[in-house]
Amino acid sequence: MKDKKIRELVKKYMKKPYRIEIEPDPEGGYVAWIKELPGCLTYGETLEEVLKMLDEAKELYIETAIKRGKKLPEPMAERNFSGRLLLRLPPSLHKKLVELAQEEGISLNSFILKLISYAMGRYESEMGIKKEIEEIKSLLKRIL
Repeated sequence: MKDKKIRELVKKYMKKPYRIEIEPDPEGGYVAWIKELPGCLTYGETLEEVLKMLDEAKELYIETAIKRGKKLPEPMAERNFSGRLLLRLPPSLHKKLVELAQEEGISLNSFILKLISYAMGRYESEMGIKKEIEEIKSLLKRIL
């Protein structure tokens, strides 16, 4: 692929809204990464520095992937989700779900959606608590 074509593709992907995660490093500074680009991460002493470094890492990641002919994932914000999910279950679990849905007087689809929503809420709460615990540990290490 010609350099000009590669540069155009890199510029196109650099503008895409990839999700960025930043966490304080327990030893100081920050670690940042792009969730949709596995291995695209960096470290910086300040938030400003880590964001600048991440932008450079992202550009190198994208350029390398293009040169190697790898398909780059689209950002989550640009993906289309139909809301339709095909799921295979063991027959015994399927039967139990149907029974519970009937007891609640709702459709199987509504019952499964209710269970997934409940589980997601619990999961997100647990992840939030774990993150807060890690932040407290990090602060304690700095203080002690």
